Amino acid sequence: MYTYTPNTDRTAIESTLKDAAKKTNGRRRTRILYTGDIRDLLDAIDQNPSANRVRSYSADGFVPNSYDYPAEISYCEGNRNEDGTWNIVVGTTGAKRSRGEGSLLVIQ
Repeated sequence: MYTYTPNTDRTAIESTLKDAAKKTNGRRRTRILYTGDIRDLLDAIDQNPSANRVRSYSADGFVPNSYDYPAEISYCEGNRNEDGTWNIVVGTTGAKRSRGEGSLLVIQ
């Protein structure tokens, strides 16, 4: 878990999250996190001060439920603390969605 304060210098947190994404992505070649996905998350956090949770999935997208093979997608997620800072985690989850459709950026 990594801590981010909105609207501050993002160089350090971007670098840290890139390293975490490399570990999470492992040897997979599809549905992995890219630098743009991390920036999308940080942009959404900075632009939505009332949000409590923001999740950015890999830009490679989802697969239909009918896909016969296991499919994982990488994501980064931020959860706001009471003091206004954000805890950010990087992980994987199932990539199957109805018709392979779904929002790649979720803001709640």
